[in-house]
Amino acid sequence: MNQFSLNSEWLAKNLWTTGTAYALPRDTFRPTDESTVRFDEHVSEAAVRPLFKLTVTPADFPFLSQVAGHDENESIYESWLHYKKRITR
Repeated sequence: MNQFSLNSEWLAKNLWTTGTAYALPRDTFRPTDESTVRFDEHVSEAAVRPLFKLTVTPADFPFLSQVAGHDENESIYESWLHYKKRITR
């Protein structure tokens, strides 16, 4: 299950806006973390030229209605437990 959550303060600011997604060549990128639990994040030490770019709008994000707000002081487990009820409000 995917879970999309911002802290409640930022969610209330309605930050959704038009932006740009860039497709980058992968040959100079490496994972930022090699631990057992890791985020799928990569970095390139060299400058790269985008293969292409694509304008995106809030309407392009199919899960926009499923973004919840969480309390900054709660654990990730509490956020996960409360997620369903927060998106159905």
